[in-house]
Amino acid sequence: MIYDVVSRTNTAKELVSHDPRSNVYNYKHVFSVEIVPVCKDDIVCLPAAVARQLGNMSQICVVLRVTQVVLLIDINTCHSECASTQTFIYSLLASVKSLSTYCTQLLHAVFSFIK
Repeated sequence: MIYDVVSRTNTAKELVSHDPRSNVYNYKHVFSVEIVPVCKDDIVCLPAAVARQLGNMSQICVVLRVTQVVLLIDINTCHSECASTQTFIYSLLASVKSLSTYCTQLLHAVFSFIK
C-alpha cells in the first residue's frame, strides 16, 4: 500500500526488556503511516516556497491525479507539475464533495469609462 499512494512512513523500536543470561532482547516496534488526504479534483493551497520549488506555480492548484506522486495543475496557466512526498505540503481549501457545477449561458460585456 505504501507504494500505491503518497504517504510518509516512520518506524521506531524501543527496548522493553533484556535478559543478560540468555542474551534475549525484547523490543516494542511502532509503525506509522501518514497518507495524504487529498483526492482527484480537490483544491489545495501550497506554501509560497513549495509553489516556487515546483516551477513558480500559483499557490492555488487543483489536484489532477494522486498516485505515487501528486499531480497538480495551476488554475491560471494550466501548467502541471508533480509533487513528491517530501515536497507536498498543503492546506486543503475545498474537497470535490463541497464543490458545485456551474454553467455560464450568457455573457454581457460591461464597459466602464474612467476619466
